[in-house]
Amino acid sequence: MDDLEIEILVLEAQMGSRYAVQKLYEHFNHSLKKYVYVRVKNKMIAEDITQNVWLKVYRRINRLNNVSLFKSWLFKALIWELNDWYRKSNREVLLPDPQNEHVYETDGSKDFDLFPLLQQLDSSERETAELYYVNDLSVREVSLVLGVPEGTIKSRLHRARTTLKAVIEKNERK
Repeated sequence: MDDLEIEILVLEAQMGSRYAVQKLYEHFNHSLKKYVYVRVKNKMIAEDITQNVWLKVYRRINRLNNVSLFKSWLFKALIWELNDWYRKSNREVLLPDPQNEHVYETDGSKDFDLFPLLQQLDSSERETAELYYVNDLSVREVSLVLGVPEGTIKSRLHRARTTLKAVIEKNERK
């Protein structure tokens, strides 16, 4: 789905179209769940958090003034919901759900699994790289989601690429 189609669906959703909301849900839901699952390591909690985000999106989509910012608005809502969940649950680290270890797999098009590599990065670089590479947000969208300047996003991506390159080269030598 291209940006224009997304903008049209957002406008239709703002006019009350449930069909448009459903199409947006179908397009973005897997990415949202995967983003949350990587952090909470529990499929049911990831689904609950994601569902809460969609309820808020449905109720508040009329507040979005610039429909071209929907994707960054959606991911920002997801991060707020995830932060609320952490705050309410007082959980620093969760044990993984062993039955759902590989629930949100990548599409298989890459020669390696990116998620273990991303764990080598510090939290700000990891979050930036996930939003940019895994969820296909632009530098501008990542900047809006995280609330930091675009230059900061670019430098985090550069540091992440440098670190990941070193990790990959080290693993290839083994």
